[in-house]
Amino acid sequence: MRREPVNTRWWAIGDDEPDTAGPDALDAWVRAVRSRSEGRLDALDFHCALYGSDPRSAYLRDLYSKRVNDQRLRFNLVQSVADTVQAQVCETRPKPALLTDKGSWSQQRRAVQVERVLEGDFSYSAFYSAVCPAVVLDACVGGTGVAVVRMDDDDRAVIERIDPADVLVDPAEARHGHVCTVGVVTKVQRSVARDLFPDADEDVIEGADAVADDEFGSFKGDDDTIEIIEAWRCKVGDVDGLHVVAARGGGYLREPTPYTRRRLPVSFFHWRKRQTGFWSVGIAERLQGLQFELNMTLKKIQKAMELSTRRIAVMEGTKVNKTHITNDPQDVITYTGQPPIIIDGTLVPPELIAHRDRTIALAYEQEGVSQLSANSMKPAGLNSGEAQRVYLDNEAGRQLVPLRNFEAFVLDVSDALIDLHDEMQDAGIEQKVVAADRKWTKPMDWDDVRMDREAYVLKIQAANALPRGSAGRQAAIDEWAQAGLLSREQWLYLREIPDTDAFLEMELAPTNVVLQAIERMAEEEEYRPPNPNQDLALTMKLTSLAICRFEVEGAPDEVLEALHTYFDDARALMESATQAQAATQAAAVPPDAAMQQQPPIAA
Repeated sequence: MRREPVNTRWWAIGDDEPDTAGPDALDAWVRAVRSRSEGRLDALDFHCALYGSDPRSAYLRDLYSKRVNDQRLRFNLVQSVADTVQAQVCETRPKPALLTDKGSWSQQRRAVQVERVLEGDFSYSAFYSAVCPAVVLDACVGGTGVAVVRMDDDDRAVIERIDPADVLVDPAEARHGHVCTVGVVTKVQRSVARDLFPDADEDVIEGADAVADDEFGSFKGDDDTIEIIEAWRCKVGDVDGLHVVAARGGGYLREPTPYTRRRLPVSFFHWRKRQTGFWSVGIAERLQGLQFELNMTLKKIQKAMELSTRRIAVMEGTKVNKTHITNDPQDVITYTGQPPIIIDGTLVPPELIAHRDRTIALAYEQEGVSQLSANSMKPAGLNSGEAQRVYLDNEAGRQLVPLRNFEAFVLDVSDALIDLHDEMQDAGIEQKVVAADRKWTKPMDWDDVRMDREAYVLKIQAANALPRGSAGRQAAIDEWAQAGLLSREQWLYLREIPDTDAFLEMELAPTNVVLQAIERMAEEEEYRPPNPNQDLALTMKLTSLAICRFEVEGAPDEVLEALHTYFDDARALMESATQAQAATQAAAVPPDAAMQQQPPIAA
């Protein structure tokens, strides 16, 4: 008898169906996706074990102890390579930029403000310092890192890292690498669920199924554990999607809401894509063969070291008191006849040592990482800053595909942030948007900076090219001195304290003062007169350039008038300072000297 198919299309439940139809379909979808993803979850657990994390399931914990545990502690090659690559990728810190195509003055100003709002969101979520390292490490170990953009309890956009094992993607739907449906499963204690969803029906939380002790590595505490499922279905064609939050086996914790965006709020960082399928290949999977080969080689070396003990040969018939042979350095051995002979044990074969070194080097070469980078060292003789930059560029070239994927991940997160701000604005939620710059933050209204999607394109800004290491900074300082950009005192100071970032901030302070004043006039129409202590010649030059630029961009007359006033005020201060200096010099000249300097009068 043919079984009737179970409905797993939880996003297509009609209004005429029972209230339990949606949660039942969602639960059936979760079971189906988990059943199709068992191989991926087992492989992910095993790759986490190779890196050094404990597997989740009991079966894989036993497998881990038999195949990995007693071997991986000798030399964790996967962890060494993954940590090195993680540091290299996170060091890039790509930033999104909004580019307008022949946009008006207001569009260009809005684009700058949106960039600062995104920077404020990144800072609020600790994106570069906490989220990115975790996501990159997930990609290095398991192949794919995941982050989600959502609204927190304070009505602010926040970016969170998600464990890839908790993400549900239907392999049948994602065969060609694109997904329309994503679910995130979070295990929480039942009492915690009541605090997270105080407005939810109590019967929903009480009726949720308790998770078994060994199901996907869940461990029970004093309270039983349930699963919270949050799932999205994006808009496909003209059909809107759906966003639901439910307790598995209990029902919806919130009323399902239509999802009208064509992209999901979940962003994926793929290390190296497979030819087919959605989930990618990570470093642990690529190096597991070399890791096991290295483990066996180290085990043989250890065994050889154990066998390489000292032996003592005694001729048959010779009377030797064996109790006198000890480890003391000045033993007295009594014997009659031939003295005993000490035979040194066999040392470790050099072929094993060479094979160990070749295996380690091959792993680093395969992933495009030098062993010097793993030890934070540079090649001998590579002292100039230009040579070090070329060396780092060549090394980064091997990681070109993961770096491009990381940039695409940052752009995808930025796109999701903009979508969330638009969605919150359309829903009438008073959101707390904070624009951030390097030195200041400012609360803003998203409606004042919101832009049409067709008016801009998201790109990646160029990162800071200054070296971060001490040796690279010293080389850059020497190059600046040779180019005549530093005085002797500045060179000596920077050689003692090579803080190039603080030095550049101090040197560029006169320029930043003028640029900040120009930005305030352009964006806020706030006029602040120039300060007599600032570089007035530089002020006039930068203001003149800004006037020409803003005239070409079609700035409002009020902005241009403020810039002209700023230029005139700077020129007046400069003329006043020149006249005061001339008067001071004239007052310092004695009268007799002034008479002597006058030209003779003709008779």
